[in-house]
Amino acid sequence: MNQLAYALPEDSGSSIRNPLLDYADQVRHSEWPAMAGGKPSHTASLALAHLTQSVFDLKAEDFRGLALYQQALRLLAAIEDNRAERLDSANGSVPLVLWLVLIAGAMITLGWWPWGGWDQMRARIRGDGESPMLYVFSTCIDFIRTVPALQHDPDRPEDIDTNAEDHVGDEARYACMSRPYTPARKKPFDGQYDPLSRAIPSSPRTWKVLSEMTYDEFFEAVDRKRDRVRI
Repeated sequence: MNQLAYALPEDSGSSIRNPLLDYADQVRHSEWPAMAGGKPSHTASLALAHLTQSVFDLKAEDFRGLALYQQALRLLAAIEDNRAERLDSANGSVPLVLWLVLIAGAMITLGWWPWGGWDQMRARIRGDGESPMLYVFSTCIDFIRTVPALQHDPDRPEDIDTNAEDHVGDEARYACMSRPYTPARKKPFDGQYDPLSRAIPSSPRTWKVLSEMTYDEFFEAVDRKRDRVRI
């Protein structure tokens, strides 16, 4: 919805972005604490109603405007559906199957800590040794304020102390887990290895098997095979 607002004229886009940001802020600071008690937030409901009215007030003056208006309605419906699902989950109406999935996921996470996401966040901060894979802008005030101050859990050094203010850190690691990152292999392949990972004396081969290729190398090989140049 925020990206779509930038495709609208400046006045119409601002009339969408401001209520959207207000709604997101109310969900984060008001509705999530209220959901802990199984209740919705009245201020979040008002913010969503304001956002809905702002979308309904859009004027479509041409086919492009009509397409944007229809897309805004679809995104608004998705926002309302997501909120309804959150509230259903908060009042105890989570289906049994979903509870089983949640419990199984929690057991896996507790049993194997890298699934928690902190390792993904550390890997992105570390990057490939030349450039980082996680950039924090000066406008990310809460990230800058809280994440550097997070401490390890005294009982589980690989985890974060949950008594600290870790909401932004959790949001960041969930985002990192949604796009898992694997650093590029630095050492080029320079020979063959036996099943015990011992080097086999031989001249280094210049070709790679499919499992060793990056996407760019794969497409480059296909293009060479077909005598094709990508533009």
